Amino acid sequence: SSAEYLISWDNSNIQKIELDTTATVTLKLKALSINNKYTNLLLVIDHKIDGTNASIVGDDGISVKWPGGISDPVLTASIGVIDIISFYYSNGSYFGLPMSNFHYGI
Repeated sequence: SSAEYLISWDNSNIQKIELDTTATVTLKLKALSINNKYTNLLLVIDHKIDGTNASIVGDDGISVKWPGGISDPVLTASIGVIDIISFYYSNGSYFGLPMSNFHYGI
Protein backbone atom coordinates (compact mmCIF):
# COMPACT_ATOMS: atom_id res chain seq x y z
CA SER A 1 0.00 0.00 0.00
CA SER A 2 1.00 3.63 -0.30
CA ALA A 3 0.18 7.02 1.18
CA GLU A 4 0.82 10.55 0.01
CA TYR A 5 1.20 13.82 1.92
CA LEU A 6 1.17 17.19 0.19
CA ILE A 7 3.46 19.73 1.86
CA SER A 8 2.26 23.20 0.93
CA TRP A 9 4.31 26.31 1.61
CA ASP A 10 0.96 28.11 2.00
CA ASN A 11 0.03 26.22 5.21
CA SER A 12 2.94 27.32 7.40
CA ASN A 13 6.70 27.68 7.23
CA ILE A 14 6.99 25.07 10.02
CA GLN A 15 5.16 21.79 9.48
CA LYS A 16 5.13 18.38 11.19
CA ILE A 17 4.10 15.06 9.72
CA GLU A 18 3.59 11.96 11.84
CA LEU A 19 4.26 8.77 9.90
CA ASP A 20 2.26 5.94 11.43
CA THR A 21 2.03 3.46 8.57
CA THR A 22 4.28 0.82 7.06
CA ALA A 23 3.07 1.89 3.64
CA THR A 24 5.38 3.51 1.13
CA VAL A 25 4.95 7.22 1.80
CA THR A 26 5.52 10.00 -0.72
CA LEU A 27 5.99 13.50 0.66
CA LYS A 28 5.16 15.87 -2.18
CA LEU A 29 6.56 19.38 -1.90
CA LYS A 30 4.07 21.72 -3.54
CA ALA A 31 5.38 24.67 -5.53
CA LEU A 32 5.31 28.06 -3.84
CA SER A 33 2.12 29.89 -4.87
CA ILE A 34 2.86 33.34 -3.46
CA ASN A 35 5.29 35.72 -5.07
CA ASN A 36 8.25 35.61 -2.69
CA LYS A 37 11.84 36.03 -3.75
CA TYR A 38 13.10 34.25 -0.64
CA THR A 39 11.44 32.04 1.95
CA ASN A 40 12.01 28.87 3.92
CA LEU A 41 10.11 25.89 5.24
CA LEU A 42 11.02 23.56 8.10
CA LEU A 43 9.55 20.06 7.85
CA VAL A 44 9.61 17.74 10.87
CA ILE A 45 8.95 14.06 10.16
CA ASP A 46 8.06 12.09 13.29
CA HIS A 47 8.31 8.32 12.85
CA LYS A 48 5.60 6.66 14.97
CA ILE A 49 6.11 3.12 13.61
CA ASP A 50 9.03 1.04 12.33
CA GLY A 51 9.44 0.30 8.65
CA THR A 52 7.98 3.35 6.90
CA ASN A 53 9.60 3.79 3.51
CA ALA A 54 9.32 7.53 2.81
CA SER A 55 10.62 9.68 -0.01
CA ILE A 56 10.39 13.36 -0.89
CA VAL A 57 9.48 14.52 -4.39
CA GLY A 58 8.65 17.85 -5.96
CA ASP A 59 5.08 18.42 -7.10
CA ASP A 60 4.02 20.73 -9.93
CA GLY A 61 7.26 20.04 -11.79
CA ILE A 62 9.57 21.54 -9.16
CA SER A 63 12.98 20.07 -8.51
CA VAL A 64 14.72 20.26 -5.14
CA LYS A 65 18.49 20.67 -5.10
CA TRP A 66 20.07 18.55 -2.33
CA PRO A 67 23.62 18.77 -0.91
CA GLY A 68 26.23 16.90 -2.91
CA GLY A 69 23.80 16.46 -5.80
CA ILE A 70 21.94 13.55 -4.18
CA SER A 71 18.64 12.74 -5.85
CA ASP A 72 16.60 11.96 -2.73
CA PRO A 73 17.65 12.05 0.93
CA VAL A 74 17.48 8.83 2.95
CA LEU A 75 14.92 9.19 5.72
CA THR A 76 14.97 7.17 8.91
CA ALA A 77 12.58 4.22 9.15
CA SER A 78 12.64 3.63 12.91
CA ILE A 79 10.10 4.36 15.61
CA GLY A 80 10.99 7.11 18.07
CA VAL A 81 13.05 9.09 15.55
CA ILE A 82 12.60 12.51 13.98
CA ASP A 83 13.98 13.69 10.66
CA ILE A 84 14.14 17.43 10.03
CA ILE A 85 14.36 18.90 6.56
CA SER A 86 15.00 22.55 5.94
CA PHE A 87 13.87 23.92 2.58
CA TYR A 88 14.92 27.27 1.14
CA TYR A 89 13.42 28.99 -1.91
CA SER A 90 15.33 31.66 -3.79
CA ASN A 91 14.27 33.23 -7.09
CA GLY A 92 12.75 30.08 -8.59
CA SER A 93 15.13 27.51 -7.08
CA TYR A 94 14.31 25.08 -4.26
CA PHE A 95 17.05 23.80 -1.94
CA GLY A 96 16.74 21.07 0.70
CA LEU A 97 18.96 20.20 3.65
CA PRO A 98 18.11 16.88 5.36
CA MET A 99 19.04 16.21 8.98
CA SER A 100 18.04 12.77 10.17
CA ASN A 101 17.96 10.20 12.91
CA PHE A 102 17.24 12.37 15.96
CA HIS A 103 16.24 9.91 18.71
CA TYR A 104 13.71 11.09 21.26
CA GLY A 105 12.81 7.70 22.72
CA ILE A 106 9.57 5.85 23.08
